[in-house]
Amino acid sequence: MKRLLALVLALCLSLSLLPGCSTDDYAKYVAAVEKTNKLEALQGQMKMLVGIKTQGLSMEIPLTLDFKQRIDDGELTLYQKQSMEFLGYKQEIEQYYVDGVYYVSEDGYKYKVEQSLEDIDELLSPSVLNFEKGDLVSSSGEKVDKGTKYTATISGSAIETYLYDVLNMPLDELLDGMAGLEDVEIDIPDTTVYFIIDKAGYICEYSMILEFSVTVDEATVSCSLDFTMSLFDLGKDVTIDFPDFSEYEGYSWLWL
Repeated sequence: MKRLLALVLALCLSLSLLPGCSTDDYAKYVAAVEKTNKLEALQGQMKMLVGIKTQGLSMEIPLTLDFKQRIDDGELTLYQKQSMEFLGYKQEIEQYYVDGVYYVSEDGYKYKVEQSLEDIDELLSPSVLNFEKGDLVSSSGEKVDKGTKYTATISGSAIETYLYDVLNMPLDELLDGMAGLEDVEIDIPDTTVYFIIDKAGYICEYSMILEFSVTVDEATVSCSLDFTMSLFDLGKDVTIDFPDFSEYEGYSWLWL
């Protein structure tokens, strides 16, 4: 889920490099990105709804990620709670990072492993991507209660290139590796991204609706991803409450 979070963050941040908005809008957005990135305390929630439709099958998978993080004298501390429901099964995972140790609590099992700040930063930080001018199909802005909401549409080919860069492999190879789907054809249309700059000049919300189809052996599967990230109380301090870590079993390596 953190990889997906990074994916959407990168897509939103990359809009600051696009020349599709007016000079004034562009300047405001760049300033908002810089101001938000300077915050040493951050908390928010990600909501995501994954949809899959094919012949005789339709399902939706809701996922939620609550998070808090702060930096004190260069040291990162964070908390994440992931929740997911799938075919009646509910899963919750809580993760902490403090004093160079990553803690994971999942399905009654508790683990811990030492991780450098560089490793954690690599997992959480988005990679900012550049889109060509022609990839920005359209953009607009409007006033809302929180501030100003911007809408931008990015071409499907740019999204596909973006997915390749973030996943470090083509999406069809990923599907083959995860689900054994060979000879996959993927069609990703133009995708709309939204972001809100609040009245204090921070980026307080961003979202996207990604829809694409996957064709395998002449059978087509329609996939959708409805994503919203909200940041709360920007500019204010964040408090993280930690459990008793003595119950966590130590490992030399964990897949995070």
